[in-house]
Amino acid sequence: MQPVFHSVFLQALGFAIANSLWQTALVWLMFVCVNNLVSFSAAVKYRLAVAAQFTGFAWFLVTLQFYYSQYSVALQHSPAVSTAVQSVLSANTDFSSRLINVMLKAEQFLPYVSMAYLLLMVFLSIRWFLGYRQTQLIRRNGLQKIPANWR
Repeated sequence: MQPVFHSVFLQALGFAIANSLWQTALVWLMFVCVNNLVSFSAAVKYRLAVAAQFTGFAWFLVTLQFYYSQYSVALQHSPAVSTAVQSVLSANTDFSSRLINVMLKAEQFLPYVSMAYLLLMVFLSIRWFLGYRQTQLIRRNGLQKIPANWR
């Protein structure tokens, strides 16, 4: 089970999720600034908000693709990378080496964060689908004219 959690895709997805936090915050900040500087109608604000959401999602996809390609290349040179990291850690014993050590430990948790993210997405998608299905059933079969005594 261990190799599944350390796949290139899960590692790249973990970095993309972590980076999407600041990326989406930046897009939101730009939306708020534009929204406060110029007075728009509700329809324009809605379109601008949807464009901001799509921008954040597109940025996430670009980040995911970037990290996936970087990890694919790094996987081919895996022994050279690990020896380089070990030499950096052994050479420095100050704050920077401790920071690198913490970053390496955090990087080991990224596949687990990615798997939790994917499981949550599957759960919420199933929940959305069941709610949509229930709404369609009510729309087709469950609507009845209200009795006169209730009116």
